[in-house]
Amino acid sequence: MFTWAAEGSEWKAISFGSTARDPRNKLQNCTIEHAKGYNDTTVPAMVRVYYTGIGQPSITGCTFRNATAAQAIHVEASSPKILQNSFTGFSGYAVYITDNSTKTLMAATS
Repeated sequence: MFTWAAEGSEWKAISFGSTARDPRNKLQNCTIEHAKGYNDTTVPAMVRVYYTGIGQPSITGCTFRNATAAQAIHVEASSPKILQNSFTGFSGYAVYITDNSTKTLMAATS
């Protein structure tokens, strides 16, 4: 579980960047909550996947909830696998994918 250490003190976010090209980079069956998100994307996101090129980090079976971040996942210039996740309570998109990305997105619920 990724959550705050003390109530009311949100943490920033999880980031898969240009060094995340190893296929073992993944989030699987976890709960991600109480994050404020990165502010260097268009809209703050709990998880950002950016410039991973041909690397395919995967985000599978996770629950995203209870955050002030407007988005759960922001994808830019990447090709992650985003499968069977659950999203609750976001003011923006659950998953935002830029035009310069290749994606696998299946069975998401909100």
